[in-house]
Amino acid sequence: MASLFRYLFWIIILHLTAAAKAESLSRERCWSSGNGQPARWFNHGEQISRGKYWYTCNYGVLQPKGCFTPSNEQLHIGDKFVENGYEMKCVLDRNGYLQFEFTACVPKSNKRYKIGETWEDEQHMYWFECKADGPYLRVEIGGCVTHDKLRRIKLDEIYEFGEYVKNYVEMIRLISSEEDKRA
Repeated sequence: MASLFRYLFWIIILHLTAAAKAESLSRERCWSSGNGQPARWFNHGEQISRGKYWYTCNYGVLQPKGCFTPSNEQLHIGDKFVENGYEMKCVLDRNGYLQFEFTACVPKSNKRYKIGETWEDEQHMYWFECKADGPYLRVEIGGCVTHDKLRRIKLDEIYEFGEYVKNYVEMIRLISSEEDKRA
C-alpha cells in the first residue's frame, strides 16, 4: 500500500512539474500573426515580420526591432535609407509603434538637405528648399538665381538687371525686357 501511495505521489509531482514547465514555456512565447501566416505561437527569440515592420518575441512580449524598405531590406530602429529623393528613418513613435520618419531631401546622390535648407541646381539657374508637408517632406522651387550668380530671387520678386527682367509663365525663367514686352 505504501508503494502505491509513493507511486501516486511521484505521478502527481511529475504532472505538476510538467504543467508548471508548460505554463513557464507559454509565458516565453508570443501569440501573433506575421510572416504571412495566421496567428500562432512564436517562441522566445523568433523574428516576426508584420508588413513593413519586424519584431522579436521576448519572453512573451513582441518587441519592436525595425522596418523593411520597399525593396525588403531589413533596417533596425534608427537606420536610414533613401528612396525617390527623400531620406527616411525607422523610428518608434511616442506610443511605441514603429513608423518611418522623413528626415531629409536628397535631390543629388550624396547630398542631404534638412527642413529649411536650400540649394541650387547644377547650372546655378534655380534654387530649391526642403520643406515639411505634414509628416512628409517636399522639394519646393524657391526661385531663380540672378545672371551674375550673386543673388537668389524668389518667385514673387521682381528683379531687373540690365535688359533682363524676372518673369514666369507656368515655369521659372529669366527673360530679357524685350521678350517681356512682346509677351
